[in-house]
Amino acid sequence: MTLRLGIIGSGGMGLTWAEAGARYLGDRAAIVAFAGGSKVHELASRYAADAEPSVEALLARPDIDAIVVTSPQPHHHEHVLAAAAAGKHILCEKPMAATLTEADEMIAAAERAGVTLGVVSQHRFRPTPLAAKGLIAAGVIGEVRMAQVRGLMPPWDMPRRNLPWADLGAHLCDILCWLVGSEVAKVAAQFHDFGPGDPSGQTAFVIVRFESGALAHIWFSYEITEPGLGSIMQFLVTGSKGMIDLDSYAACRLGNEDGWTTIAEQQPPDPHDALDPLRMEQYANQLGDFVDSVHEGRAPLVSARDGRATMALLEAAMRSARTGTFVAPER
Repeated sequence: MTLRLGIIGSGGMGLTWAEAGARYLGDRAAIVAFAGGSKVHELASRYAADAEPSVEALLARPDIDAIVVTSPQPHHHEHVLAAAAAGKHILCEKPMAATLTEADEMIAAAERAGVTLGVVSQHRFRPTPLAAKGLIAAGVIGEVRMAQVRGLMPPWDMPRRNLPWADLGAHLCDILCWLVGSEVAKVAAQFHDFGPGDPSGQTAFVIVRFESGALAHIWFSYEITEPGLGSIMQFLVTGSKGMIDLDSYAACRLGNEDGWTTIAEQQPPDPHDALDPLRMEQYANQLGDFVDSVHEGRAPLVSARDGRATMALLEAAMRSARTGTFVAPER
């Protein structure tokens, strides 16, 4: 059965999800219409779809089963609530919302309407993170005890963004919690800006203690000098019987008493080609899971509850940085 999709937003992520639905899922998905953004007519023409004059017009269409929300984060809340009220299933880009209150309202709206609500975390669908998760789930490294996360990049050639921690940090926090497999107990964080301009949290050090007793350290920065320190998604997870060195854009290595073994490896996508198949694979895989979840009446592999948990960790880190204390995420 084909899931008929409408897309809110016509920027880079609108293009990405349209490509995933139109080129990678065969007859499992169809792109019906777009709304919102300056490139809506361009995308509609590219994918032989309709360009609606408003989000309301898009949601009113009876030939759309589900909506992919790719609008800027401040609009996620209103668009998800409107899509749920229209009876559409929803896949929402990350970060899920601007606040936890908004996230809770989005979840409640989807539950009232009886529609599926998933949140984007495409790195869970890449080969090397999947290999790492498989090793942990199989007990290969034993009980997870400690983890280190590095999300580092040289400054981008663009104006500073307000709290970029909530952007890349959403990926880092989601994958960390997914790998550790435990809820967060408390968080301590410090944010800083080494460059000029208004404070915006370009660098962060975050300590996380999990309910399981595991400890983690997240090092996040947009202020690393060239040549950088590898990709922006690197994890070291240690357990009672071994450890995993994971680069989401390169290799997953298992370390134990026999030394290091490469378990999975992948090529990084071309950073200048947004539609590189190596990049698109992860989005196609997540969209495929979302389509299946709708048909099977189950939660997506990255559920709204997962999205909320990531939001809670992001907010706890920011509260800790403001207060200088350990903070427990809001349940």
